[in-house]
Amino acid sequence: MAHELHRDNIEEVVTETLHKASKTVKDVDAIAVTTKPGLLGSLQVGVKYAKHLAKLNNKPLIPIHHMEAHALIARMHQKLTFPFLVLLISGGHCLLTLVKDVEDFYLLGKGLDNAPGEVFDKVARRMKLKNMSEYSKICGGKAVELAALQATNPEVFEFPLPLLKYRDCNFSFSGLKDSLVRKLIKKETEHQIAGCGVACNDFIFKSIELLAENTGYKAFRPPPRLCTDNGVMIAWNGLEKLQNHYAPKTDISLKEIDPTAPLGKCLIDEVKKAHIKIKRIRLNSV
Repeated sequence: MAHELHRDNIEEVVTETLHKASKTVKDVDAIAVTTKPGLLGSLQVGVKYAKHLAKLNNKPLIPIHHMEAHALIARMHQKLTFPFLVLLISGGHCLLTLVKDVEDFYLLGKGLDNAPGEVFDKVARRMKLKNMSEYSKICGGKAVELAALQATNPEVFEFPLPLLKYRDCNFSFSGLKDSLVRKLIKKETEHQIAGCGVACNDFIFKSIELLAENTGYKAFRPPPRLCTDNGVMIAWNGLEKLQNHYAPKTDISLKEIDPTAPLGKCLIDEVKKAHIKIKRIRLNSV
């Protein structure tokens, strides 16, 4: 179970991290800890340990929203000023958010069905990429991306454009997934394939970068090591809150843990009602 692994390793990880930084808990100003959203058991382990450390060393606590931390970590490496748009894509989420300040978030659109990472993983499994030595130790999304780079004709297949008639900021990937799987099954039948072998980050970012260039904006992303769940983004979010005059807490109740907490204020319905017409941009050079 995830929370058991979390419980068994959390103290060692914290101790090792402080050792590598040549610091002790006494040297830190506050302890930032994820309270939402996520797996309940893992959140409880983290909060309990943070409370223990805080009490032992007389340190204040800063509760962190894990998706807000993802949204703000790019500011650690880029001079991003508020407001800015953030697209959070993973195996479980697809969220478009306007960030107006360290603690001011507005949700503009979300995934209505399958998350992008989920689709890539399913395709990688269907293609049996794990059975190929060059992809055997690579996650599904990255394996699909690397395999696609070997394509001699990237436009050989046509896929449906989801939500084409809707003027909102929501996402849908189930139609793409189903269409892709059907094409794979057809090819398996044609060639009698028994097995030859969160995103597709570089390809997706290149598309976003081209879209930004076409509309007069710049696109940024954190280093790959900070794109997955990590402790650095939680600490950075805590630092940003302190710099934004956030008052740390002396304690955090376990009741504050919220596994399904939304991200910011939801403006999805308002975006739909605005019915904004945009110019379609063709990304030929991706």
